[in-house]
Amino acid sequence: MLTFEEVRGGDGFDCDISHMNPDVMFASVYTGDMQRSDDGGFSFSPFFTPPTNAGFKTVGRLYENPKDFNSLETVGVQLGNSTTLAGDILVPAGDTVWYVSKTFQTDLFYITPTNIVASTNGANIIQLQDYVQSLYAIALASEVRITRQALRFSAAPSFTTVLTGEFAQCLEFSHDGNHLFVGTSDGDVWRISGLNTVYAPVMDLSSVTTTRILQSAGASVEGIAIDMNDPEHVVITLSGYSSNRVRESTTAASTMGTSSFSSIHGNLPNIPVYDAIINVNNPDQVIVGTEFGVYVTDNINATSTQWTFQSQVNGPWLVPVYSVRQQWRKWEDGTNRPGEVYIGTFGRGIWRTEAFLSVKENDLNSSAARKILNVAIYPNPMQDNGRITFDLDEAANVNVSIYNISGQIVRSIALGNRPEGKLQVDVNVADLSNGTYIVRAQAGANVYQGRLVVTH
Repeated sequence: MLTFEEVRGGDGFDCDISHMNPDVMFASVYTGDMQRSDDGGFSFSPFFTPPTNAGFKTVGRLYENPKDFNSLETVGVQLGNSTTLAGDILVPAGDTVWYVSKTFQTDLFYITPTNIVASTNGANIIQLQDYVQSLYAIALASEVRITRQALRFSAAPSFTTVLTGEFAQCLEFSHDGNHLFVGTSDGDVWRISGLNTVYAPVMDLSSVTTTRILQSAGASVEGIAIDMNDPEHVVITLSGYSSNRVRESTTAASTMGTSSFSSIHGNLPNIPVYDAIINVNNPDQVIVGTEFGVYVTDNINATSTQWTFQSQVNGPWLVPVYSVRQQWRKWEDGTNRPGEVYIGTFGRGIWRTEAFLSVKENDLNSSAARKILNVAIYPNPMQDNGRITFDLDEAANVNVSIYNISGQIVRSIALGNRPEGKLQVDVNVADLSNGTYIVRAQAGANVYQGRLVVTH
């Protein structure tokens, strides 16, 4: 049985936990009071001032991408010193420049394709891409605002308004972060596209488009589910005791009209439907939370869709289910529960199911490891000969690989079955080019990993 602690009082609404840093949390109460924590929820503080007319329900959503290689944001890196002269080579081609992101001070690196040459005497500042990125969206009164700085705690984030005149009930980002879908209290769905062109500090909206893709559905839009493999595929849910409470679009990311959604209500009772997910591992499978529990379909078939009630055994039974979420990240993204589904109820707590967990892939690049542990590399940087050391907590078949920065294996060492205890592996890198490499050892269900710098 999991245990929970109250982190904020009052009537709570939307919340999020950072995947990149689980100590960072967002928790809300009523009237736009969304606060954030960077200490695992022990303390929260406001990071914006809500308007006086913010609605009772507080709606927010976090999007993260630690490898956004389309990022337009940069970090200034100082190279050279007071003795540097214009024309000096600051960094030779093929070398690695290390620097830190503005988000969590994450270590970043850049391998120079050509020489970096000083443009002036003295220290030079070069701009390198900050590819650790996030987006945070919040609905306040009749507008929706976004920021790229919600995970940066050194200063208050700067927010940019992307939608006005609409009272949002739910927000959801597409998997690539390019689209934000907004469901409103008057039954509209809006798509805000082009967010992958908007970066701090400028937040230029000139390439952003705002399109209403559903108008006046007849009830409040309570939930939005986006296919994580296809942003065109979107399911929405509606409040009210009537038919057509669940609708689907297969062109939601591109349509310019308001007629792409059609009913998939099928045999559902005519009751409010509060939230939904599209199974990340099976786009034909939709899970919805309703006024009276959870329903699932394995075959979307327009108005003939067949839904099955899921809460009979060891479940929340006939209670309102206001939130349905799925861990959509994969094993290689650093989660050990890919595909797990969570539901939040009114009065009967939070529930989870393992019925939708994905299968572990049996290869190194997508290893379903129980642990990711560090290796010791000496010397580091390494010129020719060196040693890799790590501790096996149980006997295992061991394979060591060295990858270049493009993800290609440049060295592979099969060590066979080794007993529990300290393992030392001698390596020679004399034939490897200067640069940064990843050392990765697979030992049974565990992965040992470290960063190696080669310099000759």
